[in-house]
Amino acid sequence: MLRRFIMIMSVFAIWGCGMMANPKEEDKELSAPQKVSMEMPKELQGKKREQKPKEEERRSLGYLELKDDVAQAEEEIADLELNLLFVNQVIADIDSRCSSIELNKICTIEDGVLSFEIDENLSKKIDDPTYLIGDIIVFGKTEFVKYSEQAPYQYKIKLDNNFVDAISSTETIKWSKDEQRIYSWFEEETTKDKLDIKVDFNISTSGEKIMQIIDSYFNKLTKESDEFNLSIVKKVDEPRHYEVLSTSQILQYIDAKEEKSYFSSEGELSSSGGYLLFRGEFFDEEFREREIFDGSGEPVESYYCISDMDCDMEDEWTWEE
Repeated sequence: MLRRFIMIMSVFAIWGCGMMANPKEEDKELSAPQKVSMEMPKELQGKKREQKPKEEERRSLGYLELKDDVAQAEEEIADLELNLLFVNQVIADIDSRCSSIELNKICTIEDGVLSFEIDENLSKKIDDPTYLIGDIIVFGKTEFVKYSEQAPYQYKIKLDNNFVDAISSTETIKWSKDEQRIYSWFEEETTKDKLDIKVDFNISTSGEKIMQIIDSYFNKLTKESDEFNLSIVKKVDEPRHYEVLSTSQILQYIDAKEEKSYFSSEGELSSSGGYLLFRGEFFDEEFREREIFDGSGEPVESYYCISDMDCDMEDEWTWEE
């Protein structure tokens, strides 16, 4: 895969998500969300495929592709939560500088004004050896906007992270006052490539949690691209009930020939069992796969059909075990 996430050391990016509202929400000091309260289905958790032992390769191709997407999403969420922790170190300063600005108006804080030092207490919350006690984190130009109570989001921060001439990087974060809705858009572009990550998370009034991640990468030199769109819905009717929908598209050039790969997955996973249905096309070979899971998340059955086999893609009764 071509995907990557670049952590910005002195400015940074991104969002996180939702805790329940405080009964006295109107009296709460301004803060950014600190936690993405959305665990991935345990059937799909774990490290990316190249880091797993050989026995993992016995799983279906569709399952492994989906698990790669989930592992990538988990890495991004961890990075985003760290960045939000950093944002909250200066959020009081942002609030004091922008408190007199009218609703829907942009309050601009110039490059280098916002900063903080990593102390011992903060260091204990950071699971990243890159950041050391005594380090000074400096923000680029920051824009802050407050919206009305009736708007979908009450706050927006845009961080301009163009700290190197060759790298253009911005992060836009929007969240509701009760932290039930969070949206993030991270963009980074160099002379060689472009990275774009969007995250949309919300908790419905019934408690259902919905998260969508769109991650795309484009290499300007090779013209290769990679994108995945992952949607996870955590239902409330069972302790562990998820709906999963994911698509991936990869464009590569092999021996100067354009090669496109496509993959999709959909299904349900819960404490009473579940399934995942996979469809894909790699190097002109089409496949279909279905995996069935028990209530503990272990696979119990699998069926598949590949384009060069004697089976009907649209009739699962003809698929092989």
